[in-house]
Amino acid sequence: MLFYRNLTPAAKAVIALCGLVMLPSCWSWSFPDRLLNVDGGANDGSGEAGSVATGGAGGSNQLGGQAGNAEGGMGAAGGTQALRCPAGCSDKLRPVCGSDGICKRCSAHNECPAGLCALDGACPDEANIAFVNANCAFNAVQDGSRAKPFCSLMATRDVARPYLLLSSGTHLPTTITKDHEIYGMPGARVNGPGCVALSVTGQAKVVMVSITFLSGIKVDGLGARLTLEGNTVGPSDCIGIEAKGSSQLIAARNFITRNTLGGIAVDASSSDIVNNIIAGNGSTETAWGGVWLKPAGIQIFANNTVVGNFAKGSKKAEVGGVYCEGAANVLNTILWANTFGRSSPPPGQQWDGACMVGSSLIQVESGADPGPSNISQDPLLVGKPAGAPAAYHININSPA
Repeated sequence: MLFYRNLTPAAKAVIALCGLVMLPSCWSWSFPDRLLNVDGGANDGSGEAGSVATGGAGGSNQLGGQAGNAEGGMGAAGGTQALRCPAGCSDKLRPVCGSDGICKRCSAHNECPAGLCALDGACPDEANIAFVNANCAFNAVQDGSRAKPFCSLMATRDVARPYLLLSSGTHLPTTITKDHEIYGMPGARVNGPGCVALSVTGQAKVVMVSITFLSGIKVDGLGARLTLEGNTVGPSDCIGIEAKGSSQLIAARNFITRNTLGGIAVDASSSDIVNNIIAGNGSTETAWGGVWLKPAGIQIFANNTVVGNFAKGSKKAEVGGVYCEGAANVLNTILWANTFGRSSPPPGQQWDGACMVGSSLIQVESGADPGPSNISQDPLLVGKPAGAPAAYHININSPA
């Protein structure tokens, strides 16, 4: 009750008429101690100086408005200066001053001076960023700075800077052999001839964020690690994402769609595939549609939506949804409307092989058992706009 103790007797009487002190439901404001002046004015950057005679609205010199005196009352309207963050948000992991006066992680590129908000919420120094412009002339002077950006991803292969920022437009394919975090501005795409838009090899640790890939992505090599977050992979005539050679694949919040040779293939690699939409991949001519898992090491496949993928289904190993060549857990996943050519395959079009499916929503034949801990009910996907990620979100009444 520091706020109440600092009020003048006249102000207390007014509050008592409202029942503010006696009736908590009349309390419609909240002033933490950090928002109170020792002199009685609200430390919220608002109001004018209070007077001994009238009480009045006290503000804070530090945060905007004039300081209230010892008889000043609560700050009212006025003052425009925002709350200031301590030490100018010098913590690299909390570089942005919020409107509440608290330093926070960045959430958008335009919050950072260099125009890049990293996945961990930090704002990298411009000296650590290599800028890549898909629209500049290849004969231009290029050093990767903002003023003289590289004109291709290939030009970054020997660059030691940890961050790459891709402009909007179409970038040509390349192979990444060094550790990088690669970010795309809105409209950034990677495409080119063949089925590998971008390949990660050797022992490179690569992160890719907010990029559209119009041909496949591949990670291959002992020690190589590829992290994909918030990307769109497809449409293409390729496998969308492929992990081979004892590499590691981490994929979260990606939209993997309309890749005619399949969505994701994990071959003898470890993987962490969580919270992705895998939709419309494969074709009636391909052996599998959505996901093919042959894991080695740690494998997590959970919280994914695998919907509307296709396969020809001429034999058991050909399935529209998820096929597990080795033992793999498929958990808390929607497997729905995946199809293939066979008429009555066991256990269904949604998954096959050595998958251990649990706590999932699975479409099965009428009367069939979806398995322990699973359910078979329409997931009630939003369905629009057609072909967009939002179409595969569940609506409020979904059983999923």
